[in-house]
Amino acid sequence: MPTRRARLRRRIYNRIPAWFKNNDFEIFASMLCFFAGLPLVLGKINPASMEALLPIWVVFSWGFILSFSPLLIVLGLVKRSSRPVSESIFWIRVEAIGLTALAYSSYIYAVAIISAGVGAGWPAAMLITAFGLTCHTRELGLQVKIADFLLGLGVNEKR
Repeated sequence: MPTRRARLRRRIYNRIPAWFKNNDFEIFASMLCFFAGLPLVLGKINPASMEALLPIWVVFSWGFILSFSPLLIVLGLVKRSSRPVSESIFWIRVEAIGLTALAYSSYIYAVAIISAGVGAGWPAAMLITAFGLTCHTRELGLQVKIADFLLGLGVNEKR
């Protein structure tokens, strides 16, 4: 017989939307990116940070992509969870666009950090590069999922 605490946990867990439970890591990473990008977009740069050494347009672009792309990712996750397969392909592509933007902007930003802070920038640049590779890996998985869906629907991808 489950305890009252176990029943309460199950009741709470069952109220969490499936799109959130199935994609908790993506939601967490998207929230981190969004809140990390906001200060850069709003111009709240710490004078001792690596961003202070970079041109403002690089910092603002990185902040904008860091704040906007997660919104695409979460929108794609939410919308595709409640759609039939044929319609969810569009929303999977929206998610993939957000991941691709994060990946490429990560690579560009890492190169900018290495260029601006020759010795001190390497740890940050490697962390950002690893993040970009992770985004690309997830995006590749989504492209495979799209191809599998299209194959299952009998759609020929070649045009």
